[in-house]
Amino acid sequence: MPAGLHEAYFSIAADSGEILECNQAAANLLGVASSALRGELWTRAIACEPVSGSVLTHAVQAGRCVTLPPFIIRRQDATQLVVG
Repeated sequence: MPAGLHEAYFSIAADSGEILECNQAAANLLGVASSALRGELWTRAIACEPVSGSVLTHAVQAGRCVTLPPFIIRRQDATQLVVG
């Protein structure tokens, strides 16, 4: 994981979609503990609209670090946030 990173960071296996690593900022963004995210499929952990899910799928399948356009996610408490 990049040292000193203050933005949400996820490392996701391109072949399986499993969250390999994440930082505390990522866990805070989703409203869960980082330990709950590790090993989870990103499609279950990151709740978003289908169009946003498609963008995220392409990003994960690219297998490299990408910058995402803004999109809306839903936290565990149902709060919606614009991220990207």
